[in-house]
Amino acid sequence: MQAIFQRATAYANPGSDTDFMPYRQVGKPGALVEVDFPVDAVMIKSNWLSEKRAQELGLRDDPANPHIKMMMKSAANDKNSPIFEEGIHWLVAFHISSKDIPNWIWATFEHVGNPGRCDYTGCNDSYGYASSDAGLRPDQATNFTRAKTACDNLRLSDFVFQLGETYPGGTRSPGLGKVLSDLGIGTGPAAAGNPLRPVASDPAWNSYRLKGTQTEFTSSVGQATRLGNSVTEGGFVNSSSCITCHARASLGANGSTGPLPLGVFVSEASDVGYLRSANGVPDPNWYATSRQPATPLAIQTDFVWGFLFASCIAGQVTPGCPARAEALRAGGPEPQRSIRSIIRQ
Repeated sequence: MQAIFQRATAYANPGSDTDFMPYRQVGKPGALVEVDFPVDAVMIKSNWLSEKRAQELGLRDDPANPHIKMMMKSAANDKNSPIFEEGIHWLVAFHISSKDIPNWIWATFEHVGNPGRCDYTGCNDSYGYASSDAGLRPDQATNFTRAKTACDNLRLSDFVFQLGETYPGGTRSPGLGKVLSDLGIGTGPAAAGNPLRPVASDPAWNSYRLKGTQTEFTSSVGQATRLGNSVTEGGFVNSSSCITCHARASLGANGSTGPLPLGVFVSEASDVGYLRSANGVPDPNWYATSRQPATPLAIQTDFVWGFLFASCIAGQVTPGCPARAEALRAGGPEPQRSIRSIIRQ
C-alpha cells in the first residue's frame, strides 16, 4: 500500500525537465497505482450485541420480532486489557454496500425494535415497508417515517426531537414479500444447533427494516445527503453520510502502518458532543496540494475502509501470498466464490 502511494506521487511529479501530462496512470499486476474494486464487489458490515449486554440496556427479544442470533466471542475492554465475551449475540444492525455504480450504493438496516431507530433524520424506504406515521393524507407518499418530536413546554414553545423511543415497523409491500419468499429468506424454521449460526430461512430476518439508502453526495438542489445508523453511527447520526465518510477512506505516505491521512470525523462537535462526521461533496484539498503539479496527500481506497485491514485469503491465488498459492497448486481448496455469485445461484 505504501508503494501505491509512492507510484502515484512519482507520476504526479515527473520532474522539472518533463512536461506535466494530464493522463490517468495505468497500473499493472504487481505495480498497482490505485485501488479500484470490480463492479461485482459487495461490502457487508454487521453490528452484534451480546445477549447479556442487550438485556442490561433494556432491549428485549420480542417473540413477534426476534433477533437473528449467533454464538460468538466479542471483544470488550475493561480499560486494563482486552477481554472476550463468549455467548449468544443479537444482530442489531447491518450495512450492505455494492459497487453497481462507481461511487457505490449504500444501504443500512436496523432491527425494528432498536430505540431511536428513526431519530433525527427519519427512516426512508420507498419499496419495502410503508410509513405508519399518523396523519398521512392520501395524496402524500408513504416512504418516509418522520423522527418523533414533542413540545418543549417553554413559554415560547416549539417542537424538539423526542429521542430513544421505538418506531412502528410499517406494512410490508407485496413486492418485498415475493423477493424474500423467492430467495427463501425468513420463510422457514429458526436457526438451531450448537454452535448457533444464522440461516437464511430464519423468520427473524423479517424483524429488520431499511433505514435508508444513498447514492449521491448531494441532492439535485445541492443539499448534502445524509445516511446513518443509530447503532453504527450512534452519537453522530445527524451528521453522518456513508458515501462521504467512505470517500475519505485512503492511505498516505506510510501506507497502512502510520497515521491515516484522513479520518471518519472532522474537528467539530456534534449536537450531543461527539465529533461530527464529514458529509456533502468531498474537498479536493483532502487528497492533494493545490500547487502545480499537485502533490498527493491521500490516495483513496475506493470507498473501502476495510481495505486497510486486508489480508491473504486461504485457498486463493493472490500476489504476495506465495504460501497460499503453492497450497492451491498442490491440490488445495478451490478459490472462494464472490458473494454475488452465491446470491445469484
